[in-house]
Amino acid sequence: MYELLDQHRMFHPTCLDDFKNLKDLLDRFEALEKIAAYMKSDRFMKTPVNNKMAKWGTKRSE
Repeated sequence: MYELLDQHRMFHPTCLDDFKNLKDLLDRFEALEKIAAYMKSDRFMKTPVNNKMAKWGTKRSE
C-alpha cells in the first residue's frame, strides 16, 4: 500500500492533501527506524518507478 500511495504522490504531489490519515500513514512508515535507514542508504532507489525501461511523459525511446 505504501508504494502505491508514494507513486501517486510522485505523479501528483498534492493528491493526498485531502486525506490526512493516508499522509500520516506514509509519514509513520517512513519514520520507522529500519525503513528510514534504508531510505537514507545507497541501496534505496526512488526511481525508476516500474523498471529501468520506464519513461516519464509521452516520449518513447525506440
